[in-house]
Amino acid sequence: MGRLQILLADDSSTSRMVIRRLLVSCDYDVVEVDNGADALATLQKENGPHIAILDWQMPGMSGVDVCRQVRARSGERYVYMLLVTAREDRKSLLDGLAAGADDYLVKPFDTEELACRLRTGVRIIELEDRLRKAQARLEYEATHDGLTGILNRNAILEMLHKELERSHRSGRPAAVLMVDVDHFKRINDVYGHATGDQVLRSVAEVIRRSVRQYDSVGRYGGEEFLIVLPETSPGDVETIAERIRAAAASTPILLDGRNVFVTLSIGIDTTGPDDVADAERMVSAADMAMYQAKNAGRNRVHRRVQSRPINRLREGAALAGTN
Repeated sequence: MGRLQILLADDSSTSRMVIRRLLVSCDYDVVEVDNGADALATLQKENGPHIAILDWQMPGMSGVDVCRQVRARSGERYVYMLLVTAREDRKSLLDGLAAGADDYLVKPFDTEELACRLRTGVRIIELEDRLRKAQARLEYEATHDGLTGILNRNAILEMLHKELERSHRSGRPAAVLMVDVDHFKRINDVYGHATGDQVLRSVAEVIRRSVRQYDSVGRYGGEEFLIVLPETSPGDVETIAERIRAAAASTPILLDGRNVFVTLSIGIDTTGPDDVADAERMVSAADMAMYQAKNAGRNRVHRRVQSRPINRLREGAALAGTN
């Protein structure tokens, strides 16, 4: 996590000086405030301190109130909070802990004891950080394709459902592209599956660079990619599809020491003004259009229920095969 930052909130400059010296000697970064409102504002910053030492009594907002407000913001990063007070009665201790404090230290306190309690807080924060990273990694792996790094089949279909719901509410069109790598079986047969994997990674990267930032790209299966294009008119979807096709056809892939150009067949389907948004229908229609592009000679774009391809050009040296 790097060097930990600790918030020190106390309206007594003398107390802050004593505690600050200890924190600096322990190699912590220290942020000082003298009231509860500033303490809360500091802890609510996106990259605010992970540990807070809060005096119970402060102007405007007490340390207990700060604890309560921080804990009310559930789902955010965890802050370890240590209350410091002159109160020694059991009720005060329970009130502080009930408000969300992690620990409690009575004045006057021993600096060595404070250092030990802070080390406990550091261990908890480090554990929480590891858990968050593990959770983020699991969430990523559950939604992304392990080979290409783009969305997997379930995730891209879920994104399509969401975009179609948004399209239905807003009345704005959406579109999907089904993209298939031409002659991919021949690539695997001639160069091997490891090379085929390299081609898929390269194609995924070409597609990512060719779409807009808010478009979604996923691996639908095998050598097929599904692209979800929100708020995209029929004219714009053709432009985007052609841009992807042209980029792939002109991007060399180094295979066995030589540059090879791989082409794509792309099928389009869009929502119409009278369409009922249906993800399965759109995927099926785009898939059918993609096969029409293949039957028409590959390396081209076809729209649903369209007899002619949008683009008949071939670029680069396509690999021979039947796929």
